[in-house]
Amino acid sequence: MEGRADRRQFSMAYTLRILAEADTCTEPGAMGAWLRREAWY
Repeated sequence: MEGRADRRQFSMAYTLRILAEADTCTEPGAMGAWLRREAWY
């Protein structure tokens, strides 16, 4: 299909880092702020 973006692929190291950082978001609103900072809307 033309005009369709390719899916992003992440290394296992990046995935594990992201999951570890997400686990640290314990305060209300922290996850949303973290997602915006990482550009994961």
